[in-house]
Amino acid sequence: MVLQTVYAAKRTRNKDLIKQSWEKAAKKLALAFVNTWEKNGELGQYVNPENGEIVIFNSTAAAIVPGGLALASKYFNEPDFLKAAIDIANFYYSRDVVKLGLTTGHCGDISQDADSESAAGFLESLMALYWATGDTHWLDKAKVEAALVAT
Repeated sequence: MVLQTVYAAKRTRNKDLIKQSWEKAAKKLALAFVNTWEKNGELGQYVNPENGEIVIFNSTAAAIVPGGLALASKYFNEPDFLKAAIDIANFYYSRDVVKLGLTTGHCGDISQDADSESAAGFLESLMALYWATGDTHWLDKAKVEAALVAT
């Protein structure tokens, strides 16, 4: 949410409204997601805030993260954020959408059950990746994900 607010302010020429602390927090969060991804090959459902270790694995709870990283890559001009976003989205698509036919774990009480929130978040991520890259294969994946959201 912070990055969306900052990005919107910057895009509408309201740069003077952007606090440096917002930018710093948004970049730090993006880096934390990238680091968790690179260390574990996934983002999990719960992460220990004290040490950054994943507590519960095998979830699509962070399905919105690729979208946030796509925005962060453009905002901060950080190609590593976009690379991670692409890698994470491809992982979720292959593991969850193609192999399982569902996304899971967005709601804290349903770790491994299908839910609409992770599906909708992943759809938004796929559209953000299309926006960031212009690559139409993200639209193809988004159409499949939209069908999951509709069920």
